[in-house]
Amino acid sequence: MTNRAPTGRPRGTRNYSFNADVAIKTRVRRGLTQVQLSDRCLQVGGLRVNDSNIAKYERGGSCPSPPTIKALAAALSLDVDDLITFVAAPAAAPAQAPPVSTAA
Repeated sequence: MTNRAPTGRPRGTRNYSFNADVAIKTRVRRGLTQVQLSDRCLQVGGLRVNDSNIAKYERGGSCPSPPTIKALAAALSLDVDDLITFVAAPAAAPAQAPPVSTAA
């Protein structure tokens, strides 16, 4: 069994990062606790997100999955794009030239 995500990329790699600052500022501005945001994720976003996971996402301990980001965005009345930043794929290592033989 290979360690590949359904997208074909190695597991653990992603092309986005979660904007925790936007999530925190929006949650606080709306007067929501992490527990209340958790409840709203289920009510509005249709996905159960534990408040302990929300705390982890906010402090950068892990990155939420795309469905979780969608639920968080719905619960905070934001667009998904407000909560993510796309990052460029790492550049491939340059190919090395084969060694040159000096034997005659």
